[in-house]
Amino acid sequence: MAVVIDEAFFGSLVGLDEEKHLSNSEIAWFVVGYDSKPDGWKLFPRKVVFTKLDASVKSLTGGVPLSKERFEEQLRENLKKRAVISARRRQIESEPGRSQSPSHDKIFAD
Repeated sequence: MAVVIDEAFFGSLVGLDEEKHLSNSEIAWFVVGYDSKPDGWKLFPRKVVFTKLDASVKSLTGGVPLSKERFEEQLRENLKKRAVISARRRQIESEPGRSQSPSHDKIFAD
C-alpha cells in the first residue's frame, strides 16, 4: 500500500516503527512538503518511509489530535510565514545588480 502524506502530519505520528527495506514493509509513506513558488504552492517529495501495517495503525491512533480550530490556526500561521519568506526572496532576486545564479529552489528541485 502507498500513502501520500504531508510532512506536518507525518511528524505528528507517534512512535512509528520504520522498516529498513521495502521487502519487509507493508506500507510505503511518501512524505511531501509544500513550497511557495511565484505561480503558487507546489508539492515536493521529502522522503519515503517503509512500515508494517500494525505499526502504522498504532502510530495513527496513538496521538492526541488537534482541534479543527487549532489545526486551521497553525495552517494559517505557516502559510503566512511562507508567503512572507517567498515575497522577501522575490524582492532580493529582483534587486538590481543581483547575480543571476541558479536559485536555491532550482538547485534542490531535482
